[in-house]
Order: sequence, then C-alpha cells, then structure tokens
Amino acid sequence: MTLQERSTRSTGSPLGRRRSPVTEPGRPGSRVRRTGSAGLIAAVLVAGGVAAPAVAAPAAVPSTPSTPATTAPSAQAAGSVTTETAGGAGTEATRASEAARSQATRGPRCTGENRPGRLVTVRGMPTATRTTARALIGAAVRCQSRELARRAERDRTRLSFGIVTPREFFALPEKETKYRYLVDALVKSRPGYEKLSGYYVWPRVSTSQGAGDPKAWDEAVSAGLLTRAQARDMRAQGSGYLGWRVLIGADGGWGAFIAGD
Repeated sequence: MTLQERSTRSTGSPLGRRRSPVTEPGRPGSRVRRTGSAGLIAAVLVAGGVAAPAVAAPAAVPSTPSTPATTAPSAQAAGSVTTETAGGAGTEATRASEAARSQATRGPRCTGENRPGRLVTVRGMPTATRTTARALIGAAVRCQSRELARRAERDRTRLSFGIVTPREFFALPEKETKYRYLVDALVKSRPGYEKLSGYYVWPRVSTSQGAGDPKAWDEAVSAGLLTRAQARDMRAQGSGYLGWRVLIGADGGWGAFIAGD
C-alpha cells in the first residue's frame, strides 16, 4: 500500500487536499490537532520535501522579535536607577561640602558661636540661678538673638547705660563682641555674690569683695574679659572693674549684662 493510500484511509481525505504547514506559518500546530499522530506527521513532512528546521522556524518567529523589545528597555531602566541613586548620593555629598565651605567663608554667625566651656558656679548657688545661666550660655553659643532678647525683655535686664532695646542690643551681625563676652564671663570666670543687691556676679572682681583681690583681677584677665594693661589702669585709677559682667538673681532673674561705669 502506498503512502498516499495509507493517508487516505487514516484521515478520510486525500493527502493532496491537506494544507502544508509551510503555507500556514501562523498555525504551526494545526496538523497535530487534525491528525493526532506524530508518526504520520513525520511521514508527510518527509514526503512533502519539508526539512525539519523549516517546521521549527515558525514557532520561533513570534518570540524572536520580542526578546530585544523587552530585554533592552529592562537593562536601560536598571542602569537609570543605578545612575540616579549614585547621583543622589553625590548630590548630598556635594551639598554638605558646599555648606561647609560656605560656613568657612562667611565665618561664625556671632562671636559666641560654638565656644567651649561649662558654667562656673559656687557652693550654695540656687538652682534657679544655675538654670538661667546655662540657658544664657546655650543661647549665646547658638547665636539665638531672639531668645536672648526675649529673656532680657521678660526680666527687664539692664543691657546698656544708654537707651537701647534688647532686640537692638543682640542684633546680628554684632557691632561688638557681646556674645563672646557673655559666654566667657559665665564659663571662664568665678562668680561672686553681692549681698547688697542679692545678685550672683560673673566675674567676682566686679563685686565689692572681689574688687580688692589681686587674684580676682587675674581671673578676669585669664578669662579674656580684659587685658592685663586694662586691669592695671583700672586699679590705678580706682574705678574698679569696668569690663563686661553678668548679674543673675537667686530667683533666676537676669539682672544685667553690662560694661563700663
């Protein structure tokens, strides 16, 4: 029996009426569903002169174009994320570096900025006095002009022998090195207690008891509140200490921050 006769009996139609898989590239599996026989398909393909690679090619055609279309954008997207992340880190580092250069260029905001030191106290000093002194140090080293002005307004602090408001006195930029003197008086000089006024005073040379003590004068010089020549002149003239001084009451009230007579 010939190949054509076997095909006719198996399928019920002549082989010549069936469509070749090559003529239907969009339906590569149509012959499998029609015949259900793998052996018959192989025989027909060989008889029709169709090579094996020609059968595999249609199945690969739909997937081949999709590979570059999906893989390339994915790679590009991954690269963009890496670049953006690296760029973000670089931007933060750049900003930090620029901020540091800017601060170095402009210098400190005030003369008390970031000055080191701790409050100097004496035995028996009330907690309220200590609290206020520490608050003044904290505001001065941070150049908080509004906070200092607020406290001075609240306590009616004497800031100058002339007419000046607290906001004007602590305005930035400074006209004098007030912030530095405020910090240095509290952290570098020993305080004394003035019994007549009831204030704790930094430096103690500004009190009636400390005015005649050579060591108290040396402490003021070492604290940077005046030069040794100034100290010598003040003592020779009998004027007493005329440098910057801070007065805080036992109740925590900020009495004064003044210099001069």
